[in-house]
Amino acid sequence: MEPLFHKEVSNKCAAQDLVLQCEECGKNSVCTCRLCDAVLCRLHFGSHMDAKHKYCKSNPDSSTCKKHSLQFKHYCRSCVRPICSDCVRYEDHSSHDLSSPAAMMEYFRESIFNENEELKNIIKPFYKTLLDFIVKRQSEIPRGYNVARENVSEFGRKMHEQVNCAVKHYTEILEANEKEQLGHVQDYLKFYQQRIDEIEKTLEENSQLLQKNESFDLLTSYESSLAYFHTYPDLSEFELPVFQPNIPKYETIIQLAGNIEYPSRTDVPLSLKRSQFQLSKSHLLKNPSVLQKSVGSNLEILDITCVQSNEAISVGKDKQLKRFQFTSHELHHVQTNKMECRSHYISISPKGSIYFTDTRRRSIKKFGNISGHLVSTVLDFNDSEPRGITFTPSDHLLVCLYSKKRSFIAQFVNDQKLVQEIEHNGDKPLYKEPCFVCCNKNGNVCVADHGLHAIIVVDQFGVFQFSYRGQNEKSFRPYSLAIDHLCNIVITDNVNHEIHLLDKYGQFLKFLMTKHDMIRPGVVAIDGEGKLWMGLSTGRDLAVINNGGPVNKRGTGTEFILWCLWTKLCPDV
Repeated sequence: MEPLFHKEVSNKCAAQDLVLQCEECGKNSVCTCRLCDAVLCRLHFGSHMDAKHKYCKSNPDSSTCKKHSLQFKHYCRSCVRPICSDCVRYEDHSSHDLSSPAAMMEYFRESIFNENEELKNIIKPFYKTLLDFIVKRQSEIPRGYNVARENVSEFGRKMHEQVNCAVKHYTEILEANEKEQLGHVQDYLKFYQQRIDEIEKTLEENSQLLQKNESFDLLTSYESSLAYFHTYPDLSEFELPVFQPNIPKYETIIQLAGNIEYPSRTDVPLSLKRSQFQLSKSHLLKNPSVLQKSVGSNLEILDITCVQSNEAISVGKDKQLKRFQFTSHELHHVQTNKMECRSHYISISPKGSIYFTDTRRRSIKKFGNISGHLVSTVLDFNDSEPRGITFTPSDHLLVCLYSKKRSFIAQFVNDQKLVQEIEHNGDKPLYKEPCFVCCNKNGNVCVADHGLHAIIVVDQFGVFQFSYRGQNEKSFRPYSLAIDHLCNIVITDNVNHEIHLLDKYGQFLKFLMTKHDMIRPGVVAIDGEGKLWMGLSTGRDLAVINNGGPVNKRGTGTEFILWCLWTKLCPDV
């Protein structure tokens, strides 16, 4: 479905300007016919009622405003409801985004159809898979808990065994020490009993000496034994043992014992988005092949845009537009008249005009066609610096606008009329430094923001859809981006030397190229056959990559091969 903005009201115009013109004369209206919702001035209101509604009766239905009894003429996207002319006139919808009810009904019909297809073909089978998984695993839960309880009981048994071993160990030590200590005590008993016997004997001998009358016998026979008896061993074997248990607390035992864990299963079904990712990824080959060819020109490409299926135009640091054709697996530089272009950003309109931004003069200019020399100024910006530009499927111009105060995406019709500004997600700004922009066939706007280091995607109404910050958010540096006919998003990262591929839901599919295949990929564009035209930030290289195969009448690739023609554009050749 084409984007609806060509049917919508400019959000820069007052909403009442749409409904205050008499349908008969074009002057400001003051009355509304309640039967046909015609807007009229006072002069034509009476004659209109007399001539056309003499016998008419009102038959309100679901397309009629219940508050004003008028047919719906607009859809307010800000209030998310259809409104009539009086709603616009008397209620505060002047700053709201309005759309045609017919266009919105077409949009909702397509949304409902796509929703039913996704519910039927993706979501319902996925939930059935989950249900089967749950039923299958339900019986495992009691068995798993029983096994865990048995393990806990086994742990308790083994802990008791270890405690018993410790008790036995201490008991054996006490028994051995007791036996040893009792042996020492017996030695003490024998020793001191022997000393007592010796004392008794000494006393008896001394008594006998005292009874003798001959003094010479006393002088020759007496020898003191006090020194002998004053010497005796210390008593050191009578300390009693005391056991001081170090009983651990409950928490300590829990920490020492282990943890109850719930390890993740590897057989759990993939998530819903992961399922979509698998479907998208199945169309891509794993190992791209690389070819090389020299062209012999120093391009230093700043931006590139595709003209036809096998043709592209680039702008480089030499400030000249260059035209290339890709035929028979060969890349040719088509000699054209010199067309000066002092710009970093270019795009070609569906009508064949070449648009480019003049950053210094803060304007957007265009060449009438590929061979033309006449340059005309399309738009001027006073407070913002225009950067990346592109066109929607309905030929609306999208412009990245940057300033220190605000950054946003502006949409223009007929090179002049501003119909939309995409700036906020709720009360938060969407962009910081938008540099490259592209639009898919559904009207979704994708922006490479060099300030946020992210890809920001909104729908055709400017409603935030998703952002992508790479596989490593800290190092991701998106440079340029492009969208193929399947709404897949190709992103170049010239710092990490990677080319990312996302599906339309923002899910990462794979790396098309890494630093092993390509150094510093830069600007990128995709032609009608799905080939990627890529200027490399090294300055002199251009790569042409076939990512999706040729496009058939239904707009899908007949085969999905990935190969690359790598051109070393050396000035010496």
